[in-house]
Amino acid sequence: MSQPRNWKAGFSAVPANAWLGLCLVRMERGESEVRLQPREEFTQEAGVVHGGVLGALADTTAAYCLLDGLEPHRSTLCAEYKINFLRPATVDGGELAAVGKTLQRGRKLTVAEVDVTQAGKRVARATFTYIHFDRE
Repeated sequence: MSQPRNWKAGFSAVPANAWLGLCLVRMERGESEVRLQPREEFTQEAGVVHGGVLGALADTTAAYCLLDGLEPHRSTLCAEYKINFLRPATVDGGELAAVGKTLQRGRKLTVAEVDVTQAGKRVARATFTYIHFDRE
């Protein structure tokens, strides 16, 4: 039997995670927390953090709440997500914290939910569907 993968150890080696500056704070089966210090280059025309950056933070958080426990020969990818932006996230508003929870885990699909907060206030909520598949 093969050993489980160490997702925590490889987190910062993922190019997108490193480029964004994502930090994996906690990862347990069914839950995860990822943090991001917003930077000026993450802002859009109105001077707030771009929704795509918040989406990337939420997507990564959702993935890491379901990776622990995934069979070694399986992989997963996001099939769909919906995000609601509830208030602006700003560069000077402090660190962004995303907390993900698995809502339903199946053999082929998993649904997860992520809340993104800044200074204790929710800035976004997202729901994700991930599809699991055998790696070749």
